[in-house]
Amino acid sequence: MEYGEKLLYKGEKYPIQKGKTAFKNGVFYITSDEDNKPDINVIIKLYRKLATRDLTRRTVEMARTMGTIPVSVKITGAKTRWGSCSIKRGINYSWRLIMADEKSIDYVIVHELSHIIEFNHSEKFWNIVETFLPDYKSRRAGLKAVQAEIESYNL
Repeated sequence: MEYGEKLLYKGEKYPIQKGKTAFKNGVFYITSDEDNKPDINVIIKLYRKLATRDLTRRTVEMARTMGTIPVSVKITGAKTRWGSCSIKRGINYSWRLIMADEKSIDYVIVHELSHIIEFNHSEKFWNIVETFLPDYKSRRAGLKAVQAEIESYNL
C-alpha cells in the first residue's frame, strides 16, 4: 500500500496521505511504517475506531426501529463473517464491514438484529428481515459483490 492510493469507507474511496492518524475531510491520514509507507496496523486501528463509532450508532438506530435491544455491540477481526449475534443478544461485527456501502451495512445490521427476535435462519427469520428491508436480497447480493474488493486490500 502506498500514499496516494485509496481506501474504502462506507462504499466510497478516499485517498491516503501521510499525517497524524485520522479520517477527516474525505482523507485517510496515516503515519508511516519503517519503509515510509502507510502503516497497515495503523490503518486497521483507524478502521476499528470508525467501525466502533458508526456501526454502534447505526445498530442503536435500527434496533429502535425494530423494537429490539442488543446487550452489546463489539467489533472483531473476523475475516470470513460480517457479523454474528450471540444467544445472549450480543452483536459482533467485523471491522471490515465499515468498508462496505451503507445499504450492505444496513443489511448486516438488520440481519443480526433479527436474530435477537428469531435465533435461526428459518422462514420466520427471513420474514422479519424482509419486514424491515424489503430489498434485502439485492442488498445481500451487493454485499457479496463488494466482498472481493474488500479482500483485495489484504488487511
